[in-house]
Amino acid sequence: MLLGLMLLGVVGVFYYLRGKGADEHKGQLPEQAARPADEGNAPPAARVDRELLGEVKDSTPEERVVREREPLLHLLMESGKLVPGDFRRLKARLLDDDPFQAIETSPAEHRGEPWVVKARYLSCKAEQIMLDVSDTTVTQGLTCHVGLARDDNGRAYSFSVLEEPRDFSPGQVLRLNGFFFKKVALFDPGSGDLVDPTLHFVGKEILHSFLAIPPVTELDLPFLESVRDYELEDQANIRDDALWHVLSYVINTDAETISATGQDCTQKMLLDRPTELRGQAVRVLGSFHDHWERQLGPGGENPLDLMSVYHSLLVHFGPCFTYLISAERPPDWIREKNVNVIAEGIFLQRYCYVAKSHEVITCPLIVVKRFVKFTVRDDSLRKIAPTAIVGAGVVLLGWVLYSSRRDRRVTSELQRKLVARKRARFESQITRTPPGK
Repeated sequence: MLLGLMLLGVVGVFYYLRGKGADEHKGQLPEQAARPADEGNAPPAARVDRELLGEVKDSTPEERVVREREPLLHLLMESGKLVPGDFRRLKARLLDDDPFQAIETSPAEHRGEPWVVKARYLSCKAEQIMLDVSDTTVTQGLTCHVGLARDDNGRAYSFSVLEEPRDFSPGQVLRLNGFFFKKVALFDPGSGDLVDPTLHFVGKEILHSFLAIPPVTELDLPFLESVRDYELEDQANIRDDALWHVLSYVINTDAETISATGQDCTQKMLLDRPTELRGQAVRVLGSFHDHWERQLGPGGENPLDLMSVYHSLLVHFGPCFTYLISAERPPDWIREKNVNVIAEGIFLQRYCYVAKSHEVITCPLIVVKRFVKFTVRDDSLRKIAPTAIVGAGVVLLGWVLYSSRRDRRVTSELQRKLVARKRARFESQITRTPPGK
């Protein structure tokens, strides 16, 4: 009975400390400290003055030749406050057929709106904009670069940007994140003809862009073998072309196909065997921390035409982490209580980043196709087990006390009977003994 009580005590202490350790671990997870220090999601600083843009006119050919100085200067200044990714946060849309027609028909309704323009570069030249026309002693002003572009459908665009376009040749694809200014008439450098009208956009710079790549339906493993992640300087960078290749495959491949060919891996396996597992479908179990949206490619440029992807962290015991990139926003259920997550996707490389705690964290990087809910039932068992153990202990203790009292009563009765028999035997011996003996 004593050994039984000791066993119950040991099991009870085990469950108590196990639950306490899990709760302390959950409370100590570096939820914020482990996040990347630079998430690229600060609010945009630009503020467009719509009232000032009301002075802009473009109804007649004469008005379209003129670019009003103060409104243009205002848009250039506001564009200079923006950083990569801000136009996405401003909910800028890609300018295609329908918006183009709407802006061309009613330009006044769209002045100052953020747009993304993709077209083929034609020409560009530097111009000076005087900051203060009243001061005649000033001979230099703000330098901007004015250019012309045309898309594959023949639609004409013009632009004013702060930074000089570099390494652009006629016909190359450009991307302009800019605010719509007005309809402008410009001369085509190739033909020398006046192009009237063009939709004029004001931005910080024009970026080299990409034509869409064909959907990837089969991974090019020899190409992925060129990814290097042995040194920290290699791990700190994600090669754009490799990421685009894997993302395209994940987007264009059914989730069940990736799941069926995937192998269960731990975070340590992926870190220890990157060359062997690179480009392979994997499944990793952990608890989901959080996600943040980031632009894809240099300046948000990529041949997948994705405005952004979602970065997130999968937390494992330790704590240690797996870095995740997904084309779709992680589902809401992923943060439910007592729910662990299986991330299914393609392992790309070992990746390191600087966390908000100023630590360099190295972890595997997986391009995720989907998240699968994995509910851990250990928590409910942990709650029930101590109660059952305490109940069993109470029953056993009651049985021990009852048995002890019963044993004392039986022992007392046996002792009483034994004394009585001894007394009776003694008295009978006295009775049989003759007098004088």
